[in-house]
Amino acid sequence: MIETKNSVHVKYRLRDARRYKVNYSVMEDIKTLTNISKQSSISTENAQETAHIINRYFGEHKRDQAFRQIEGVISVRFKELLEQFDFNNGVIFATSYYLFCYTLTDPTIGYQTVQNNIYSNVAVPFKKWVENKGALFTKLINEIKEGDDYLFICRRAVVSGNYAPGKSIYTYAEALLARGENVWIVALWEADKGFKKLKKKYPKLRLTVLFTAEIEVSLVSVIEILKLAEPKVILTETEFDLPGVLGIINKKIPMFYLAQGYYNLPWYDLIGVNTNLSEIHQGRSENDFFHLPIWVSQDILAPEADHDAILRVKDELGLNAQDFVIGSFARMEKFTEPFLDFLSRILAQENTFKVILAGPNNNKSVIEKLKRFVEEKRAIILPSVDVNIVGHCLNIGLDTFPLHSGYAVLELMAKGIPVLSKKDKFLGSLVDDRLPETLKKTEDELQILISNLMKDPELLNEYRIKTNQFIACHSKSDLFLELLDQNIEKIQNLRMKT
Repeated sequence: MIETKNSVHVKYRLRDARRYKVNYSVMEDIKTLTNISKQSSISTENAQETAHIINRYFGEHKRDQAFRQIEGVISVRFKELLEQFDFNNGVIFATSYYLFCYTLTDPTIGYQTVQNNIYSNVAVPFKKWVENKGALFTKLINEIKEGDDYLFICRRAVVSGNYAPGKSIYTYAEALLARGENVWIVALWEADKGFKKLKKKYPKLRLTVLFTAEIEVSLVSVIEILKLAEPKVILTETEFDLPGVLGIINKKIPMFYLAQGYYNLPWYDLIGVNTNLSEIHQGRSENDFFHLPIWVSQDILAPEADHDAILRVKDELGLNAQDFVIGSFARMEKFTEPFLDFLSRILAQENTFKVILAGPNNNKSVIEKLKRFVEEKRAIILPSVDVNIVGHCLNIGLDTFPLHSGYAVLELMAKGIPVLSKKDKFLGSLVDDRLPETLKKTEDELQILISNLMKDPELLNEYRIKTNQFIACHSKSDLFLELLDQNIEKIQNLRMKT
């Protein structure tokens, strides 16, 4: 197995793909899904067409939130759609379909409430489908021997850009390596220089990037790696895809899911969560979950600032010393109507404010909502950016609400930038990752604090100092290791009893 080979995500290889090279509008695709949802029985053609629409949702449609009107209707047919695919394409379809549902979360109900619907409509049918399709791999898995190593399987071993799951895997792996453990990271698609530097720093780290292949081939490759590694536990941040398949058919090696948002899966031995379970949680027993602390390695959280690059970006964005800049970095769908209404209000009342919002996906509704201020060049809407450069353009950060952010907030705080948050019911356990002084229960209180920080440089500097002190004490590696050890022992004891 070559350890540094880059790979790309496997695309759908479905018949008659040439039919789908036509440009389809969002409303045409929604209409097609509506028609499919009404079919008395689902055909292979229906399934293929749905798969291509899901691809367009993530591609040219840029996760347009108009699909929210059809998601619940088509999802009740997911089981029938999945049954039309072979093993490889079915795994790809289910992986994309889950993310389709999750990224269409209604901000009025939050990411916790949506967990139940995905569990019932998507995850449970996928588990049964894999158990039927993947039974032949059980014998291979049973040949794996348990040992003392820790093995991670992740989508991308990358710390660059806005890819938070890669940063979390880096952080967890570094905690284990610093303790002297042997760690093996298997990346499905790619690894960047950040992880390769970690490999140089810690000789006990092995890093493997899989070649692009169909799911059966990749699964055999991972099983062969597991035979070599003889791990005591498999850790992953991936919900579906190959790790999900392995979690369903693997009954030999304990496998933990380190949730990065969605957590309600009917596979994996234990699930680490960094938020509170919904009050109306349905699915896995609460005993199957454990607390997963949020923190980011200092290696990647705030690298040394490139002051020349920061000055160039400020000039390009038209920022000057008189501007007071508020900003937020998140997926565009997290910039909800309540959040944008709040920004509009403070921009209207304070002429010296400017706002930077940056992140991937469709920004059409964001630009439209802030149109007046975009035209005045006081609202700057950007795609994904290097937070380690653009972040330094801010005076303060503002956490999105009611869909709150995680690692993006810590990245800004690590640069000494105070990040203000609305302390609402959706914040949950993320409250532990906020400086207490920056939490406000109402939008009026948030607005007053923003105004005070703008008008009082000494107060702003005080908040910057407190933010730096908070982050300096924020490492949770010892807590993570303690919890991981406890839960490995928990699973081992349960298996001995059975």
